[in-house]
Amino acid sequence: QSEKGYPLYISNKTQRAGIPGFPTDWGIGEQGELYRLTFWRRGLKKKLIIVFVVIAVILLLIPVKKVYEDGGTQTYTALTYKVIVWKQIDGKTGTEFYIFPNNFHQLDYYE
Repeated sequence: QSEKGYPLYISNKTQRAGIPGFPTDWGIGEQGELYRLTFWRRGLKKKLIIVFVVIAVILLLIPVKKVYEDGGTQTYTALTYKVIVWKQIDGKTGTEFYIFPNNFHQLDYYE
């Protein structure tokens, strides 16, 4: 028997989950064993998809900062974009924004 007193085997293989008096979160396997439908039946699949989408969005949007020794130019590079804050000694200043696929070039490409 399980923790809650449900039998682990049922001899009548014609019973199915969802009939009156039978718990809907339990099922019957091919050999007649009783098992609990907790993983996919209770929405865990949907929760896992949401977690993976959130992680993917975070990985795509979090930038890596790099500071150059040309006067303090800073670049913020993520997988989907690049922001360059120009501060060069000999004059170039300002901010530029590049989106994928133009965000993987070296700094010399953008000058």
